[in-house]
Amino acid sequence: QPALWYFSFDANAGNITLTFSETVNVDTFYPPALTLQSISNRTATTITYTLTSGVVLTANSTVVVLALSSTDRNAIKALSPLASSVSTTYLSHTSSLVKDMSGNMATAIPPSAALLASNFTPVTTPVSLVNFTIDLNQGTLTFNFNETVNYNTFNVPQFTLLSANVSLQLAGTASPPLNTTTIVITLSFDTLNTLKSLPLCTPGSQNCYLNFTS
Repeated sequence: QPALWYFSFDANAGNITLTFSETVNVDTFYPPALTLQSISNRTATTITYTLTSGVVLTANSTVVVLALSSTDRNAIKALSPLASSVSTTYLSHTSSLVKDMSGNMATAIPPSAALLASNFTPVTTPVSLVNFTIDLNQGTLTFNFNETVNYNTFNVPQFTLLSANVSLQLAGTASPPLNTTTIVITLSFDTLNTLKSLPLCTPGSQNCYLNFTS
């Protein structure tokens, strides 16, 4: 039976590299058998996430590199501090994870004794804003990012709406209060009224741009 000896987690690339005791058949690799845990001995309060999918990047070998799906990557980032450092990155799995070249199923690692990551690479690539929409009736701006953002670091005054001739620094509140790929700003009363009085972001126009600091 193939046994998982150790693994590394690359949060920046979105990969998990797993090293087994013997060559495994990657065609039998089943990502949903893997569960990330924030501690070794799972309890009712342990932060966990079970993978939904993934793509194996390697051929049959003792080492398997799994590329996480964007859905799983964003979901994991939303569950901070899960998989945010070596000390919060543990892995358990069922016997259906993979088979060896003779068809033997893997030796399971139970959630009561999850394996600690041997190496961890943090996220270093900056998050990017994909697009934004504005609703003057609701007084909101909706931001869509390419990956999960940390809600606690979201700073509304860092954003400025501008056109060729005018600009307006935003003030308001952000929601929802959780890590996600979409953040909505509800503009303050004064900011919304000022925006409506300016030749800025008027319906059907091309005079609505956004500037922000990192």
